[in-house]
Amino acid sequence: MGRHAGFRQRIASALFETLLLDDKPLREMLASVDPNGDGQISAVEMQKVLSRIIPRITKQQAWTMLRTMTSTSMPVSVYTILNSLQLRFSATHCKPAPPDAAWIPGFLPVIAHEILDLEERVVPGGSVGELLADYFTMSDTNSDGYLEFDELTEALSRLPCCASLQQEELTKLVEYCDYLGTGRINMLEFLHDFNVEARGETAVHFQEDLLEGINRVLYFIYRGVVVQGLELMCGATTRCTPDEFKMVLCATNASIKLLTPYQINLLIDTLSLDEDERFDYGDYFGSFEIVDTARDVCEIDTTD
Repeated sequence: MGRHAGFRQRIASALFETLLLDDKPLREMLASVDPNGDGQISAVEMQKVLSRIIPRITKQQAWTMLRTMTSTSMPVSVYTILNSLQLRFSATHCKPAPPDAAWIPGFLPVIAHEILDLEERVVPGGSVGELLADYFTMSDTNSDGYLEFDELTEALSRLPCCASLQQEELTKLVEYCDYLGTGRINMLEFLHDFNVEARGETAVHFQEDLLEGINRVLYFIYRGVVVQGLELMCGATTRCTPDEFKMVLCATNASIKLLTPYQINLLIDTLSLDEDERFDYGDYFGSFEIVDTARDVCEIDTTD
C-alpha cells in the first residue's frame, strides 16, 4: 500500500467536503474550481483550490495530486476530478438510512446506473461526472443551479426503476438526497448521492485509499477488542481463519459501525494466508506501518 495513500484520501475527502459545504449553484461551483471555464483543471487551478485546506501548497504538489487521483492524461476534466474527490468522500461519509426507509442507500446505485445508461445515449463517451451533471442540468427546470425537491421528484419518477415507488417513498428518497438539509440538492450532493464504483486505474488508487482508511480504524480503534476476541476464540494460538477474524471484527463493529459490510469484506479479501488457509493475527497487527497522515498534512513540503 502506498506510503501516502491515507494522505491522499484525507486531502481529497476534505476538499470535496469543503466544496460541498459551500453549497454554491452549479455555475458558481464550477467557476470556483475552473476559473477560466475551459472545462479542465490545470495544476495551477488545482493548487488554488487545494490552498483552501493546505495553505502554501506548491504547483508541483498540486500536479502530483491530480496525477495520482485520476487515470486520465493531463489536463484533467473538471468532472473527472470532482468525481474522483467524491468517491473518496463517499467512502467514509455515508448518511444513515432513515429508520422507516432502510432500502434507500441500497437503491441509490440502481438509480445511478439507470441515469448513466440513459445519459450515455445523449452524451456518448461522457465520464460518470459529465453524465450525472447533464442529467442534473436537464432536471433543473428553473435553471437556478440547484434541484428543488419537486424537480428531483419529477425527474426520478420518470425512471423505470422508480416507476413502482409510491409518492411517499419518492418523498423520503428525495429528502435523503438532501445531505446538507437545506431543502434543495446542489450538484455535489447529487454526485455524492448517485455515486457509482470506480473503474480502471482510478479504481486501483481508490481501493488503496479505502484500505488505508479501513486499516486506520482497525489498528487505532478496534485492535484491542479484536485481539481480545480472537484470544477467546483461538486460545493459546495466534493463528486464525479469515472467517474467525471476520466474525470477531463484525462483532466489534456492531456497536459503533465505523466500517460498512463492503469495507469489512474488502479487508478480508486482502488478507495474506498460509498454506493451511490461516494467518497469524499477531504478526498481522505487528506488520502495520503507522503513518500519521494528519502530521503529513501539517508538515507537507512548502518549498517551491
